[in-house]
Amino acid sequence: MAFTGSTRTGGEIMRLASDPVKRVTLELGGKSPSLVFADADLASAIPSSAWSIFYAAGQSCEARSRVLVEKPLYDEVVSKLGEHAGAIRVGDPLDPETQMGSLISLAHRERVHGFVERGAGEGAEVVAGGAVPDGAGAFYPPTVVAAPSNALEIVQEEVFGPVVAVTPFEDEAEAVKLANDVRYGLMATVWTGDPARGHRLAARIKSGTVGINMPYTAFPGIPFGGYKQSGFGRELGLETLDLYLETKSVIVSTGSRPINPFGL
Repeated sequence: MAFTGSTRTGGEIMRLASDPVKRVTLELGGKSPSLVFADADLASAIPSSAWSIFYAAGQSCEARSRVLVEKPLYDEVVSKLGEHAGAIRVGDPLDPETQMGSLISLAHRERVHGFVERGAGEGAEVVAGGAVPDGAGAFYPPTVVAAPSNALEIVQEEVFGPVVAVTPFEDEAEAVKLANDVRYGLMATVWTGDPARGHRLAARIKSGTVGINMPYTAFPGIPFGGYKQSGFGRELGLETLDLYLETKSVIVSTGSRPINPFGL
């Protein structure tokens, strides 16, 4: 059984698949980070970080819904992300001028907005968006939240909407710690001018895919899947075939002498 969806539903499928025993692959939720270092090219990092959360109105499991920023750049990145969010054209997806469409339902919009309201109540600052618009449809504006603590619900839990939490870090060690300090591990992006740092962090971040100085998620032939509560198994690569095949071992005797293990 192969399932793509929420972590909660994936856990229920695992239980149902246990009797009789069936193999299961799960591509589940995420709370993926973009890590922006002081030596990053902000001309690429900021619009790409915005795209990484606001495409599909944030309704994508690998959306980079956290942006971790080295402290010297924090205020600038928060401000510019807010500007990008405010400039995104939200509306009818059939209109060629539209850049972001609706959420899947009114009920889901209420869930997304609930995260933002609770985040503000816990000490996060809503920098852009964060208000339910008037009119028909389940539209919700691109929302940027300055989140001073990694412990906030809006930082830890999957919102699955156009909401990004921005959190500062001191140095590379803290960046890795914060990146890994959620129960998910699906995707991560590192923005840095130091190629060695990019590869160093790619090895240390607990995530099925890590992008270095590019926002895109998956390419044919490159395995895609998660760590931790983001599931297990891989899609899109040759490794996927192993999940649908059985391995059989055949042992053949080629000797000319009779086989008599007990020596009788």
